[in-house]
Amino acid sequence: LPILELVLQGKREEALKQYERIRDIDPAQIRSHVNLGILYFELNRPEDAVRELKATLKLDPENEAAENALDVVCRVVGGCD
Repeated sequence: LPILELVLQGKREEALKQYERIRDIDPAQIRSHVNLGILYFELNRPEDAVRELKATLKLDPENEAAENALDVVCRVVGGCD
């Protein structure tokens, strides 16, 4: 199944594994970092979410999706380093 289908079906852990595999194969793949950050946050793993979103911003400092997601995560957890 495509990863988005997994997410829509509520199979977030399975989608997470696929995104992690993509990230590990191609660490410069920006979308995988953003999507991992969002999924980690949804799975109550804020530290992992922050790490992936910051990795996105290192690769693409102007990435609005990562900026917005990181802002939300940091507000929810009470700040980020």
